[in-house]
Amino acid sequence: MIDRESFSFKPTRLHTRALFSVAQVRELERLAKSEAGLDSLTLMERAGTESLVYIRKQWPSVRHLGVLAGPGNNGGDGFALARQARDAGYTVRVWTVGAAAGGPAHVMAQKLETVLAPIPFGNQGIGDADEPELWVDALLGTGLNRPPEGLILSAIDRLNCMRAPVLSLDIPSGLDGDTGWVPGGQASAVRASATITFLCHKRGLFTGVASQYVGRKLELVTLGMPSDLMERLTPPARLMDVHDLDSALPPRSAASHKGDWGHLLIVGGGLGYGGAIRLVAEGALRAGAGLVSVVTRPEHVAGLISTRPEAMVHGTQNGRIPEILLKRATIGVIGCGLGQDRWGRALWEQLMQWPKPLVVDADGLNLLAQSCRQRDHWLLTPHPGEAARLLEVSVDVIEKDRFDACKRLAERYRADVVLKGSGTLVSGAQVAVCPFGNAGMASGGMGDFLSGIIGGLGAQGIPLNRAGALGVLVHALAGDDAACLGQRGLLASDLAPFVRIRVNPNGSPLH
Repeated sequence: MIDRESFSFKPTRLHTRALFSVAQVRELERLAKSEAGLDSLTLMERAGTESLVYIRKQWPSVRHLGVLAGPGNNGGDGFALARQARDAGYTVRVWTVGAAAGGPAHVMAQKLETVLAPIPFGNQGIGDADEPELWVDALLGTGLNRPPEGLILSAIDRLNCMRAPVLSLDIPSGLDGDTGWVPGGQASAVRASATITFLCHKRGLFTGVASQYVGRKLELVTLGMPSDLMERLTPPARLMDVHDLDSALPPRSAASHKGDWGHLLIVGGGLGYGGAIRLVAEGALRAGAGLVSVVTRPEHVAGLISTRPEAMVHGTQNGRIPEILLKRATIGVIGCGLGQDRWGRALWEQLMQWPKPLVVDADGLNLLAQSCRQRDHWLLTPHPGEAARLLEVSVDVIEKDRFDACKRLAERYRADVVLKGSGTLVSGAQVAVCPFGNAGMASGGMGDFLSGIIGGLGAQGIPLNRAGALGVLVHALAGDDAACLGQRGLLASDLAPFVRIRVNPNGSPLH
């Protein structure tokens, strides 16, 4: 038997970048039937075929499958796979969790019964004896419309107790394909080892807690869906890709000088938080900003100059930014380690009136939550807790629908928004979703470093929304690079050399 915990996949590049809603999946299914002759039975047969191909590729030694099939079309996919696997010489056991509803799923159940008698889940539970080497979750898929209960919930619980790996068909059962949330609570969704999803990527598979459920690999098979039909729908979100950096960050001309790459003004670092502002400056410089000025507490000036002499550091006791800096700088970052005392508020108020582009993070966001403002040319970078304060809701409300939260933040503050977390989102007509990054990045200072990268890219003339998406991408990729030595103990400053590599994707300068 293959041990579930020790099984792992090699990471691969995702096949497509478009992310669709569940409603759009339904529309694709309708178009497939009406215009391409791909009815539900045909799609189920293809789903079974592709799933078996995938199992052979990923688990070549497995010969014994256990399938849990629900009453809807996801169960039909499971029935098709079970029948084809049985015909191919696999030992297969199928448990039905609720009677197949009419239509294609019922037809697939009848076809299966010609070669294999399914076992009603309630009549004979899953025992440990003769446990299959691989389990297949075909319980709900996109059919989730309320928290799982009854036999479905019991089946999910049993799957999560198995040692053998679990392959989910389309979507891990219990996970919302639109939002990445588990409406029934953390224990009410299948924690798959891998997921094979059909027709198109669903946006909820890439953000929030979804990463805890989809497994270590997510595979897309389009089941022969014509690309022209998919192009009729406008996906609400897209995946970031490493190749986004190629055209956005071209090699520099050998004749360029520091003034060509912008002047970033960083404001923050209240008493005891000089490290935060130091990390912002480091991120900006490593991202390629031509000049970086820092305004902070006088107590932090000597330390910042000694550790990062390339930054120009100015101390202010009264919370005022020198006018010459406001005039010379082309973009600003405020909030990291700022504090919410009189000193921090004075600096924040000054930059709220500043007409130039601005990135707002940390205490800059907390002050904004206390005094709702709108302005032009700014980008907010909240984590879920800060987002909850900005929208005056609970963190759970944010996490239940991160896409909606990102949209509401952008509308309320008339701003571009980076909603941080697993599967970071960047607002826009088409939300950008980051599929990179790792759990080691859950450590102090990572957000400060990200703000610096975004500010540094913005200083080079990249529009704020684009700089936000590219900064998130560079930061996440550098985090994955730095995690080569292990995730635990990863520090924000460990990312610095990898950021430098990632912002130079095309190699040497032009001559």
